[in-house]
Amino acid sequence: MQNLLPAFYKTIDIVCDDWKEFHSTKWGFSIDASRKSISRANYFAVDLLSNNSALPSDPGPFKAAAAFLISGMYFFKFQFLPIKRGATIPSEDEKAAWKARILFKSIPIFLLQLKLANTGKQLQKHWDAPSLHYRLDFLNFIRWCQSQLPVVTAPTPTPQASKPVAEMVDIVRVVRLVMAMTLIIESCYYLTDAVLKCDVIDKVQIKPNETEQIDLIFDCKD
Repeated sequence: MQNLLPAFYKTIDIVCDDWKEFHSTKWGFSIDASRKSISRANYFAVDLLSNNSALPSDPGPFKAAAAFLISGMYFFKFQFLPIKRGATIPSEDEKAAWKARILFKSIPIFLLQLKLANTGKQLQKHWDAPSLHYRLDFLNFIRWCQSQLPVVTAPTPTPQASKPVAEMVDIVRVVRLVMAMTLIIESCYYLTDAVLKCDVIDKVQIKPNETEQIDLIFDCKD
């Protein structure tokens, strides 16, 4: 498996720089991420992908991207910096919504830095969701998953216990999430730039709420 740390750093740097140049004026804030949080996310992703009997010994780019997305959900710490004095910064709920959008925007940048395990060739296509409806559902799925890592419920300490038993990450559930995210990311990659033949595409009615309305346009460049 290739060293993922440079890809973690470069991806977030590119997303933050792109946001500052093309989107910060429209939305009123720039973004930055704690380098320590990026390192922690990378450590968790690599630890998850390494020596895991549920996954291949040399995971490919789509599983790496899934691990990037999942570790980023829980460990990336983004700052939302107002570009004008006195400007309103997003609330905590709004920050959670924006974090999902930033992670979504990060996926194609991360994938372009990865190589196929069997050929060593880098991926070429610029990943995207195949439809607006799919985009909205995927963003909502990210938000639904990102509140906290699944943990094994710690047993209630007995009166004789010297200290509480620490909670542990439920690796089985995390691996299931990796596999689900892998399927989503990989299928989207196959469909990117493909000619789609589907009886419902562009015909599914979309009635976005306020959050989803922003989801549809947050990365549009004027």
